[in-house]
Amino acid sequence: IHQELNLAENLTVADNLFLGRELTRGGFLRALDRRAMNARTADLLARVGLPAERAFERVERLPPGEKQLVEIARAC
Repeated sequence: IHQELNLAENLTVADNLFLGRELTRGGFLRALDRRAMNARTADLLARVGLPAERAFERVERLPPGEKQLVEIARAC
């Protein structure tokens, strides 16, 4: 894990976890699969010890220790 945080402060935790590798569904016109991303986010946050409710929190509102945990979850 890098020492520098590479999180988009203005996005939610869930959006940060999937930034650049979003899950999609559908055929020709692909749409974001928010349901799948939210389920996977809850799983990733549980693995690092954060409550699932943090998924919808903007990163800028998190304390530094939780930002580090989000970065760890992103690496999983």
